[in-house]
Amino acid sequence: MIEKEELDRFIASCKDEQAELLMTLGRIPAPQPPRGKARCVLQKVVRARGLQRGVDR
Repeated sequence: MIEKEELDRFIASCKDEQAELLMTLGRIPAPQPPRGKARCVLQKVVRARGLQRGVDR
């Protein structure tokens, strides 16, 4: 079993790595909206459900 002091040292040693990982994840761009055929299919589904706005282009 790991002692508390050893666990605390391990957690402290990981902070830089965790910060770098979070910064890397933050740089991943958001998914792009559906395009082309997928957008047309999505528009039909949205309209079939009675929604008026549709899908932004």
